[in-house]
Amino acid sequence: MMTLLNTHFDIKLQYDIKVVYEVYMGSQAYGVSSKDSDIDVYGVFIPPLNIIFPHLDNNYIPGFGKKPNTFDKFERSGCLLDDKVYDLNYFNIVKYFD
Repeated sequence: MMTLLNTHFDIKLQYDIKVVYEVYMGSQAYGVSSKDSDIDVYGVFIPPLNIIFPHLDNNYIPGFGKKPNTFDKFERSGCLLDDKVYDLNYFNIVKYFD
């Protein structure tokens, strides 16, 4: 299992993103968790400008040519921190408002 701290660092370093919002979801949020429950974390991130505005970096115009790669969502299950298991789900802020 990966550690939660390493996962956060890897996400930010590898994808050059800024996490702007995180929240507990699932049984933790509803107050019905047990000592064996995992912890679901959802977040919203701001990706680099070339992902939000692909026409600036790749000269891409929607409807013309091949669409460049996007980074809309990051998921990682089974991250361990302090003997607790976390499931992470982060969404691109553009998709968040879609």
